[in-house]
This record gives sequence, structure tokens and C-alpha cells, in this order.
Amino acid sequence: MRGQRDINENVRAILVDWIISVHAKFKLLPETLYLTINLIDRYFSIFNVSKSEVQLVGVAALLISTKYEEIYPPTVKDFIYLTDKTYSREQILHMEYNILYNLQFELQQTSPYRFLERYSKIAKADSVIFFLAQYLLELALLDSKMNQYKPSLLASTAIYVALRVQLSESNRKNRSSQQSVWTRDLIENTGYVNSDLQNCAKNYF
Repeated sequence: MRGQRDINENVRAILVDWIISVHAKFKLLPETLYLTINLIDRYFSIFNVSKSEVQLVGVAALLISTKYEEIYPPTVKDFIYLTDKTYSREQILHMEYNILYNLQFELQQTSPYRFLERYSKIAKADSVIFFLAQYLLELALLDSKMNQYKPSLLASTAIYVALRVQLSESNRKNRSSQQSVWTRDLIENTGYVNSDLQNCAKNYF
């Protein structure tokens, strides 16, 4: 975002928040959301985007992601309706082409969500912990500075914070014990120790 002239972090956050709401409206897969934001950020890192084109980039990125991840993706007509006919079919398809061409059709990426699925099983997390961690990951999408962290570290930190929240809300003893939530199994499988997670969490949440 540092190279952008017409837009800033607030504009990006508004776009991402809108993408999240559209994602929920269509009941799309989690991977679709993460891929969409990934495409948006990579495109923003290459080109200066005007305010009038911000939503267009978001729509085109979401269109690409749904085609890549979903069995029954929304149509271009659906996206035209969502934007209240702000953009034409030709504009959306042209931006889709721009994104794909300039990113050299490199769409494959491992999102924090995939790491979250694996690490939550290792942590033996219940559904409450999993969905809290997933919510925290989605919050991180709103801040482009979180891109400095590896997806695996973001997922680990989200689980760590969720586990700590659960522990703090219970009346267990030794609530401040770091090892009580981040076990040896988690350290061995994630490669991250408590200090790694704490440093990320300070900037994360």
C-alpha cells in the first residue's frame, strides 16, 4: 500500500470488509476469501489504483477466486448486481484479464486457513476455539501489514490467542502458564515457540 497514491489502508480495509460480506452472502468457501484478498494485495503491489477502480479490482479478484475454488461460482451478472451496475460486464472481464495477466496466472497459494485446519486438530481444539481462531484470521485480513507474516505463523497465532482467551475465561489454575496452551506437539508441528507467537500477537490483535 505504500506505493499507492490515491488510496490508503482505510480504503483497502473498506474493500476487504465488503468482500467479506459478499463472501458470506454467497456462502462461499473459506479458501475463496483468502485467495481473493491475496490477489487484491498482489495487484495493489504492482499498480497504482484509483479510488474509482478499487471495487472493480475487488470484484474481478473475487470472480477469479470463485472460478478457481467453487463448484458453482457466482456469475458476472451477480457481481454487476452487487455493485449496483457501477461496472459493466466488459469492465469486470477486462480487469479480470489484467489481474491474471499481470500476476502471470499464478493463483496457487497456501492460505492461513489450511494451516488453521491442521493445527487445530493437533491442538485438539473444539468448535468454539476453531471458529474464534477463524474470526481472528479474518480480522487480520483487514490490515495489509499482516502480510509480513507467514500464513503458518498467522494461523498459529490465531489458535494461540483463541486458546488463551478460553483459558482466561475459565477458572483454571496457572492461567498465565504459556506451556498450558502451546504444547510440545504444537511446537514440533508448527515450528513456532511461545515467543514467536507473542511477538506476532502484539501486532496482530
